Amino acid sequence: MDLNKLLEQAQAMAASLQEAQDEMAEKVYTGSSGGKDGVQIEIKGNFEIVSVSIADELMDLENKDMLQDMIMIAFNDATEQILAEQNSSVNGLTGGLNIPGL
Repeated sequence: MDLNKLLEQAQAMAASLQEAQDEMAEKVYTGSSGGKDGVQIEIKGNFEIVSVSIADELMDLENKDMLQDMIMIAFNDATEQILAEQNSSVNGLTGGLNIPGL
């Protein structure tokens, strides 16, 4: 076993993983609730919220509780997309190996 070659492969994998993480940090995911006419949240892969869009008819104070729930659902929807892509990306780079810390 050539330890130098193994180290080079590990460094290449780490560089690829970092590149994938950097790309995902800038990618924008859209979570929604209540269809396109409800609530939409755009969030970057680093979990930074880019925008929140709320349909006019939901701005009525009578809908406050429902609106709060819809915002939470839209945020969670976008977050699930990010986590799924992160898992897929890591699995693709590691060949499905479960490497601690990744």
